[in-house]
Amino acid sequence: MKSRKLLLSLAVFFLVGAFASAKASPIAIAEGEEVTDSTLTGWHQIGPNNVAGRVRTIMFDKFNDGVIYACSPTGGLFISVNDGNNWQAVSLGEGANSSYVATSIAQDDNGIIYVGTGEGSYSEAEAGKKHFKTGLLGNGVYKSSEFDKNWAANLQTDEEKYQFVAENISFTQMEGTVPDKYDIGGEWIYINDMAFVGGKLFVATKNAGLKVYSNGSWETATINNNTMVNVTDIKVSANGKVAVAYVLDNDAAVAIANDIETSNTFTNSLTKDKIGLSQDDIIVKIELSFSLTTDKLYALVNYYKATGNGYYSNEAIYRQVENSWEAATSGSLYIGTSEGMSIAINDRDEEFIYAGGSSVVSGFDANNDPIFYYNTIASSGAERNSGSFVPAGIHAIAFDPNPQTTEDSIKIYLATDAGVYIYKQDPLTQFVQWHACNKGLISAQYYNVASTNDGAVFGAAESNAISYIPTPGAELKSAETIWSPNSTGYSAIANQIDPYAVPTGSNVLASAIHQSLPTVKKPVVLARPYMAMTRTYSDNNDYESINDQTWNYGAGTELSFLHPNTITSVEKSSYIAPIALWESFNAPEASQNTVYLVLNDKLTIRRNGTNYMYSHGFELKDGDSAIVQSTNLGYPFFFVFSAERFGTITSEYTGEEVLNLMTTQDTSIEVSNPVRSRLFIAAANGLYVCNEPMNFTKTYQTNNPNSLPWVKLFNFTSSEEGKRQIREIAPSEDGNTVLISIDIEATNNAPASTKLYRISGLNQYDLSAVNRGGESFGGTPNDANKFTTVEIASFDRSISSIAYANNDVAIITLQGYTPINANIYRATNLTAENAEDVVFTPITLENDAKPVFSALVEKVSTGDSTVYVGTDDGVYKTTDYTAANVVWTKEEAFPAVPVYDLFQQTANLPSIQFTTYIATNAQNNVYNETKYPGAIYAATYGKGLFMNYDNIASEKPEPVSLNSVEQTATTNVDLYPNPAQNQTTLSYTLSSSSNVTLNIFDMNGRLISSLEKGRQAAGLHTQEISLSGLEKGVYMIQIITNQTSEAAKLIVQ
Repeated sequence: MKSRKLLLSLAVFFLVGAFASAKASPIAIAEGEEVTDSTLTGWHQIGPNNVAGRVRTIMFDKFNDGVIYACSPTGGLFISVNDGNNWQAVSLGEGANSSYVATSIAQDDNGIIYVGTGEGSYSEAEAGKKHFKTGLLGNGVYKSSEFDKNWAANLQTDEEKYQFVAENISFTQMEGTVPDKYDIGGEWIYINDMAFVGGKLFVATKNAGLKVYSNGSWETATINNNTMVNVTDIKVSANGKVAVAYVLDNDAAVAIANDIETSNTFTNSLTKDKIGLSQDDIIVKIELSFSLTTDKLYALVNYYKATGNGYYSNEAIYRQVENSWEAATSGSLYIGTSEGMSIAINDRDEEFIYAGGSSVVSGFDANNDPIFYYNTIASSGAERNSGSFVPAGIHAIAFDPNPQTTEDSIKIYLATDAGVYIYKQDPLTQFVQWHACNKGLISAQYYNVASTNDGAVFGAAESNAISYIPTPGAELKSAETIWSPNSTGYSAIANQIDPYAVPTGSNVLASAIHQSLPTVKKPVVLARPYMAMTRTYSDNNDYESINDQTWNYGAGTELSFLHPNTITSVEKSSYIAPIALWESFNAPEASQNTVYLVLNDKLTIRRNGTNYMYSHGFELKDGDSAIVQSTNLGYPFFFVFSAERFGTITSEYTGEEVLNLMTTQDTSIEVSNPVRSRLFIAAANGLYVCNEPMNFTKTYQTNNPNSLPWVKLFNFTSSEEGKRQIREIAPSEDGNTVLISIDIEATNNAPASTKLYRISGLNQYDLSAVNRGGESFGGTPNDANKFTTVEIASFDRSISSIAYANNDVAIITLQGYTPINANIYRATNLTAENAEDVVFTPITLENDAKPVFSALVEKVSTGDSTVYVGTDDGVYKTTDYTAANVVWTKEEAFPAVPVYDLFQQTANLPSIQFTTYIATNAQNNVYNETKYPGAIYAATYGKGLFMNYDNIASEKPEPVSLNSVEQTATTNVDLYPNPAQNQTTLSYTLSSSSNVTLNIFDMNGRLISSLEKGRQAAGLHTQEISLSGLEKGVYMIQIITNQTSEAAKLIVQ
């Protein structure tokens, strides 16, 4: 759970009651991008409609050209009627009998479709847990209704074809295949593959061997005299020959059917000894393929070769020759791991072997030799828009079985961890290249979600890095993929931060701050596995290209983001490591830091709603206020001048009581800053906190007391690293306490367990005091000794989320399919000094075996008694979590898919405009209001991202403006050439005579150069700018006149 913490303070009042909760009012989004209607309520899928999750297999309809089916093990079954140009979801069952876990598909001779569910390719120990890449439980085999098998022949348009599918093709569970819910050892819970041949339906299961359906009944095939084997693959040749790959006693092998018409018996064909491996070697996985036109069988084998130094992973291809097998590769292919690999043979003309894993290779017979020559034709390491990029995890390779054109015959179809990719001709460039063909294939698996002040949504996705939807609305929107190893500009920095280059997004955090002038700044923290973490405020809303000016990343180098200790033993860190952002705009006084307010003739004083320009000799009164910029991206707050602090005197001019604060020159006074944030991250060796994550003027620098401050709160010893993992982090509303859950690995002496710890006393210290000697912090294990850490609970089940209701109460959810503990607890008395005084009350949802992944206490429209939880089958809600018998209601509009994260936009900030000055020149500053205060967002593991409109606040705070000069004149700024290398020319037009100042800033806001032009007449002016002293990058050229401040972006190459 993530929701931003908003606190009240008596010492400093924030801008016009920005945090006052208001009664909820539904807000609807009409077609387009803006909120224009008030009819939209409840949950709505916002996309993305161009980002797909894992697809296990592709099937071409036997009877309808251009019709393709795709099985997503998290998003369900999809159909395309136009060769993959777009897709439409097809429901498998209804209600409790439905499933979104489509893993395999087959079609019989009458056109009937069969779909298998349940993905058993991943560790059962991690099943039902959100911190891992896992497979989901299935619901048996589904069979379609009967329909005309040539149904598409007489339909002209795609719309007509999709309409026919929606109205005529439905699915129901096949009798005898329905598993018991949450029974991970059940016969039908995991289905790996399917095939229909000889009037029989073959179903490859993980737990119960090869099931065969014929004449209305089920049988179990015999494979090498065994029935209870894990059948991982089944393939049928053009002539009806059947082969299976299976695993028994942790070794894979291949078996071939003797005669499927008379028996369901398979005998071994490929075993370790047949391909020259020793008994100490281990075959992990085998993928099979017959050639398109013959019975020639090929096997892609992933095996561990035993050596004196351990086991080494290899991939090799073998070809069946009569009763033996010969190698078609020399050495290992090195195309990836067994998790997602595939092989296909195209022998329509010459014989080509295609194999996929983390790349795709094409092999051909160059010298009439059994060993083929291989080329890499696509790679997950290529730049995303290069035309040669495909995602890792290639589960299937397919060719059009009935090509109608030459273009059709060259197409190659891939089912990958990130959807469907097709090698085909580009209609615009005419080049043949790889294309992501995922429009409408909404199946992305999200671990976390967050929304920025303007309503933009960020989601951390499995195999898809970070999705960024700038303007979510009623219509499904596309997303940009950002912070990916394949992003523009990433390769230049990869060696600094990312030895593993995992393309998965693990976490996203968003600040409530959004500055639109003088430049757009919208800060987020983005993470991928193994500490590949960054913070950025974007390059004027551009998050796709990575640069070293608006992005801050890495650890262990100067000017980096993270403390180098955070990446110690990074290979042992959690795949989905938790991070948390505590952000307050009225923080408790104990957590505030000091900034300075300069009293000079550029300062605006607000008195009783009226603005006055301060000047030396100005008499301040009790209650006057002035705007001050915080260290959080300059976000402003009002400082109140008080008699308590400054004392009072009687004015000799007016006789009124005024403050004893009258200056004759510019004077700086210390001001407590209530706009605060803290970033918590879990590393392999413990928990760290950064006290100024939104201060982009600071980076980490060794031994620098003004460095970005990192403090270690909790420590693992080197022997505990990897065996103890922090799974959840939850800071309290006042920022003084943080709760963490730690999963502890089982040992010979103790079973696995989960501990809940409370770390308190954060507000007792200046967490920005680093590298200053004495009692300061250094990001080391010694830091943790300063705080009070107490174990407050122990569970035999992993904690999945912690949601604070207030400083003393939290909701805790638990995951996994083992019902040892309840799946939801209400924790009360959390601030009690003694751990035994903390009370944990079970408030179970349905039954204990049900995993609950996320919780959110609604904070904007209903007080703090309403709780939403995300489970394995959607979202549930209670309006009173404090009741003796908590009543949960399922959100019916939500699909029955896992919901791993819930986020609420709890900020309700006003629009703020004010003027700052550089020398004598004015600069307009604008911070935007919160667009959707109270909106709730959900990250699903399979159906993308959702938004709930029910809790959006109907009232927003009044805008705040302290601008004394109206911006009426424009300067029509232009730069040419741009981009430039050695020199550029700045052109600007003045509508009236004015003093002019030219400034050059880098993208972190640092002033690089300034030129006073003096007073210039109205009209066109130019200024040549030498770039010889500037490094490559992006800069802002600012022009300040008496009436306006404008800027233009310059790219130096």
